[in-house]
Amino acid sequence: MKSLIFFTLLSFTLASWSQDIVSKVTICWDKSSSMEDRDLKKDFSVLENYFNKSKKIEVQLLLFDIEVREKSFTVLKGGWDDIRLELLNVKYDGATVFSDLKEKIKYKDVFVFTDGKRLTENDMILLPPKSIIVNNSVERDVQFLERAALLNSSRLIDIMPTLNDTVKHDSTSVDQNKLGKLKGTVFINNKPSSNTIVTVKGKSESFTTDADGIFSVLAEVGDTLLITNRNNRTLKLIPVEFLSYMKVFLESDIISLDEVTVVEERQQQERLNNGYSTYTKDQLGYEIATIETDEITAIETTPGDVVRNKVSGVDVSTKNSSGVEGGIAQTEIRGRNSINMNANALVVVDGIPINRSGSELDLSTVMYERNIANFNFIDPGNIKKVTVLKGLAATNQWGSAGANGVILITTKTGGATSSQKSIRVDKARLKNNIYDENTELTGPVSSYLKAFEKSKSLEDAYEVYQTLKDINPENNMLYLDAFSYFKSKDKNMASCVISNLWESDPKNIDVLKLLSLAYTSIEDYNLASIINNEIISINPKVVNTHLNQALLLKNQNKPKESLTALLELLNGNSNYGINTSGIYKTLNREVRNLVFTSKDNLHGMDIATKYQNNVTYKVRLVFEWNHPGAEFELQFVNPQNRYYNWKHTNDDNKERIKDEIENEYSLEEFEFSGDNVNGKWIVNALSLQDFKSNNTLPLVLKTTIYKDYGSSLQSKEQVFVHFTKFNEKKNLININVD
Repeated sequence: MKSLIFFTLLSFTLASWSQDIVSKVTICWDKSSSMEDRDLKKDFSVLENYFNKSKKIEVQLLLFDIEVREKSFTVLKGGWDDIRLELLNVKYDGATVFSDLKEKIKYKDVFVFTDGKRLTENDMILLPPKSIIVNNSVERDVQFLERAALLNSSRLIDIMPTLNDTVKHDSTSVDQNKLGKLKGTVFINNKPSSNTIVTVKGKSESFTTDADGIFSVLAEVGDTLLITNRNNRTLKLIPVEFLSYMKVFLESDIISLDEVTVVEERQQQERLNNGYSTYTKDQLGYEIATIETDEITAIETTPGDVVRNKVSGVDVSTKNSSGVEGGIAQTEIRGRNSINMNANALVVVDGIPINRSGSELDLSTVMYERNIANFNFIDPGNIKKVTVLKGLAATNQWGSAGANGVILITTKTGGATSSQKSIRVDKARLKNNIYDENTELTGPVSSYLKAFEKSKSLEDAYEVYQTLKDINPENNMLYLDAFSYFKSKDKNMASCVISNLWESDPKNIDVLKLLSLAYTSIEDYNLASIINNEIISINPKVVNTHLNQALLLKNQNKPKESLTALLELLNGNSNYGINTSGIYKTLNREVRNLVFTSKDNLHGMDIATKYQNNVTYKVRLVFEWNHPGAEFELQFVNPQNRYYNWKHTNDDNKERIKDEIENEYSLEEFEFSGDNVNGKWIVNALSLQDFKSNNTLPLVLKTTIYKDYGSSLQSKEQVFVHFTKFNEKKNLININVD
């Protein structure tokens, strides 16, 4: 019966077209992954009936997914075998974007074969009146197809029955939200916590967080949540003030009562170790200077680099920045005042004096003998604080050894006790930071990448990908590996492949964040912009998304709009009430750089003087990642083959990790300047993320490399790298700095 109704409707529609002399038609054929199980016989029957109505028809065939590919055919006397063969050989892949069809459609008579599965609420099919939309897929978007037909004054031929169960489920979900559904994530020690119990105080029903720490409870403003986890011996009481997404932070072995606890903290005084004991700064009362850990940058790969140019009156030799000769081994604090010409400061590591370099006078030969101390065992990444003691009184306990001043180095893992007899060396803090490229990188190439690389051509590689996709269509790693392989060979192919993640879960914000980084890295700014807008509509608090969307405006030749958006973020005037303090440095530099590079296109804008002078660097590196709070390490290897590790881990950067999760940003940058950075640099990354299954979204890093930053020769390159397992180490970039 349904087939009879279908063909009756089809005959009526085609008859209305045949009243005119129809000689041109556009066929829009959805080739996204969701259409792979379409019933081709039913679709072909529609075309068969149409082509038999005219003797000659010019056909524009638009094959579309996230892009539109056009082909042309001529059908004579109903012979459409070439079109049939083309459609039989379509490779279904990726997601669907409908809005691009409007600019491609040439003719007034249009067929659109689709299930209507769109990625965003704003995407819409725009068609000439009297077009025909055809669907034969069970898993289609009924409401979208009906609305598209209505808005375009077109006809919908929907062969499949309506899925009442799906509609009913959706309405139930809406009703629950009206009742006060409160969702959130529980973090223990800055990591999502599963099996944590969430209870509304005064109610018997409780809820348990899932593997990602997510919970959902029915509550109302004024309720109190009791959150407990016995395994970590922790609980927390939290008042419900808003029915919005909630992030709850707990620490193991701590009980927190946010409603009633008042904490009074004593002012902490800076404490210094002079080698024998620990004192407050006031107790010492001497002239000192301190370099904290946050002042130590990635390009400072030796202790000498850490101190150089940061303390007045301190001269660190630069003969050899590796530390073998020069560096902290030869540091003068007050100038030469030693009778035997040894003017170098004493270096004390965690209370232990280290032999220093010097030129000693040998009275037997009346000649100076040089001895060069080696400080390569000190990893700058492990330095917590450097204190320079300039005053003679501060070095009394070191006697004549401290006459030239003392440099106290406190490491993160070492330490000294108050008694000299119990001072011990923690060997874990001392490490030989010589880079060995043959052993540093870990993990074999994935089986997917191996299969692609064995292919004889790009077409063969895509066939291999299609075969693997048929076998395991839900494996996220397949799409990421395929994207990594195709991105340097065919950006359109890479763009389509990665969109499968979008097609399978279009509202998953973690998927969207990953895709935003991926599309930006291959400069597909149109899709990146669509995704960013979708992220903002779902969660307007994601800081990186607002920054990237502002920068995309510049790439879309809208510098004024870009500058306005950046300044709103920088000055805290955003309508979304987001906290951008975590990326303040980046925002400031982007504003200055935009003014510098686009000044001829910013006429009429009132730009503050402070933004009209750009900063310059030989190289600027900006790192972004998809999970705020993700754990990883960046390794910077300098031209002397010494390395420094920037540790983005809960153990080393606990407060920063928490701040990232709370304020939803995930970005850091490093700069290279000065003559001592010239040469070849290697940057690697080590993933410390756990992977629960093949469907878990992995850690993704996008690196933007600016060379000659802030000058007329400025260039930009973007690198996208994903990780497939814990403790995997990959090379990000190799760069020559000059």
